[in-house]
Amino acid sequence: MTGKRRSAEALTSKAINTVINNKETLTLQPALKSLCTLFLNNPGPVQLKNFDSQRNNPYLEVSPEQIQQALLYLELTDRLVIVLREMWQLSYWEIAGLSGLDKNKMAEVLAQGRLRLRNYFFPR
Repeated sequence: MTGKRRSAEALTSKAINTVINNKETLTLQPALKSLCTLFLNNPGPVQLKNFDSQRNNPYLEVSPEQIQQALLYLELTDRLVIVLREMWQLSYWEIAGLSGLDKNKMAEVLAQGRLRLRNYFFPR
């Protein structure tokens, strides 16, 4: 989600330490909630690039690297919600609980992020 291995490792480490310091059982749910909270509240330096697609032919296959690059163009909340839904296959309720968004707002953010990705890969 950060686009850089070291910052992702630091964020993950901080999330795990937060769970341990709060004397919670280190399981997936509290660790993931801590990770989401830290990601949204302390993203570090983030530079959103112009979201114009660099793809000349929208019918070519999309590589994992292109998907990761496109995700980095999204706002933090959009990126988090899309990763939790599309990659982790979490339910709307689970994502709402982890992100702190209500279910309706989370669904709106997801739709907005999906539209931005679709426009990135398949410009009009």
